[in-house]
Amino acid sequence: MRGGFAASQIRQSARAEKLDSLSGDAVTWRLIGLSDATVQTLLQRHLQNQPTLSSGEIARLKNAGLTEGQVMERI
Repeated sequence: MRGGFAASQIRQSARAEKLDSLSGDAVTWRLIGLSDATVQTLLQRHLQNQPTLSSGEIARLKNAGLTEGQVMERI
C-alpha cells in the first residue's frame, strides 16, 4: 500500500493468486513513472489474462522516448 496501490487492487491480485508475480511488475511500473490510470489498466489486463508487454519492455520503450500513450498503443 505504501507503493500507492489501493487496498482493492491488492485484494484483487491476492484473490487471483497473482500477487507475487504482479508485485514486481507493479513496482517497476511505478518506478518507470507510469500514471495511476495506466498502472490500473496493466493490472487489470494481467488479472484478466489479456496480453500485455513485460515491465522490462515497457521500461525500454519509455527509455527510448516513447510517451505513455505510445506505449499503451503497442499493448
